[in-house]
Amino acid sequence: MGVAMDQQVLLQINNVSKTYGGIEALKSVSMDLRRGETLGVIGENGAGKSTLMKILSGIESPDPGAGQIVFEGNEVRITSPHVAQELGIAMIPQELLLVPRMSVAENVFLGRESLGRFGLLRHAEMLEATRRLLQDVHSEYIDPEREVRGLPKADQQLVAIARRLLQGGKVFIMDEPTAALTERETQNLFAVVRKLCANGLSVVFISHRLEEVLEICDRITVLRDGRAI
Repeated sequence: MGVAMDQQVLLQINNVSKTYGGIEALKSVSMDLRRGETLGVIGENGAGKSTLMKILSGIESPDPGAGQIVFEGNEVRITSPHVAQELGIAMIPQELLLVPRMSVAENVFLGRESLGRFGLLRHAEMLEATRRLLQDVHSEYIDPEREVRGLPKADQQLVAIARRLLQGGKVFIMDEPTAALTERETQNLFAVVRKLCANGLSVVFISHRLEEVLEICDRITVLRDGRAI
């Protein structure tokens, strides 16, 4: 069912609440995310940031009857990570879900392998597609045939973003993405974020580093004690 909404708004959260054993982690939180923007989400530990992102990525469900989530003009129920992925909501967690002993290309295509006759992998096709995706995230220097375990954390993060692009990601939720990065790596990540947004995609950027939020984000939502203030 369609919901009247500004065409520039990609994702809208209306009065969403979440309770754990009588403790209100989220209290009627509302916010929106526009196409092509980076939205900062900040707040102290326990403010509700992680709970809200888990709801958007399908790991948790909001309280029954508590608010709504609207994506691309339609009210949606994000009941699992698979549903979130099919919608195009891509979580890039601090602990990247990559297989260390597999190659970059194999990780990018994990679960979406390109198969030829007799079920054989089309390695050349996967390598070429991975190279194009890596170019999209300013990381063409990464060898798609290299095992992920040999890459620095910053490059592994870019591989994770490339995989989400292949899966049709429209919203990229980045949880403390610069925590283990150097200043140079952080600036490279910011260049990737800006390119994603220039291509009409959107980023939710969670960080405790206020100076970074002010540098990269177009708008900021502040959470305190489970409320958007």
